[in-house]
Amino acid sequence: MSDDRLLRVLRAIVREMLPRYDFLGKYRYRVLAMAGDRVDLQAVRKGAGLPDILPVPIAAGMAGLSAELTPGAVVLVEFIEGDPQLPIVTAFSRDGGSTFLPVSLVLDATEVVRIGEQAGAVDLGAATAIVVRDGDLVNIAGVQPGPGVVAVRLSLVPPPAQLLSKVRA
Repeated sequence: MSDDRLLRVLRAIVREMLPRYDFLGKYRYRVLAMAGDRVDLQAVRKGAGLPDILPVPIAAGMAGLSAELTPGAVVLVEFIEGDPQLPIVTAFSRDGGSTFLPVSLVLDATEVVRIGEQAGAVDLGAATAIVVRDGDLVNIAGVQPGPGVVAVRLSLVPPPAQLLSKVRA
């Protein structure tokens, strides 16, 4: 028996006797596209023996949080219980490059999404929105009396300057 063949036989015996550790780490994958709440991925390192896997669920690390990932972004994939048939995205690239930010991000809850009382400000970035606070005056016009759906048009009257919200748009 040749040395190469003997080595292959020994490797096969060892793999059968010991548990598989091939899929117990975190592996880098590149986002190809989103498919609903799942993401189509491609292994970053082909030489690592990892499968290209499609589609994969995302575990964002927090209940109620979901994202549409940017194509080209790099994510980390783990395999539940080391099973290559059970991949899941568990972390996201932190490189700060053009693919770092998701296309969209949703934070949802069954009752309330609350900003803590100690927050000095809420920065909405380039988003444009009017924030209505307790005590702001809201005029409602166009209410149609009767049962069914009520259509309203809101117009806000800004509060005096000393009562402006800490929210920055």
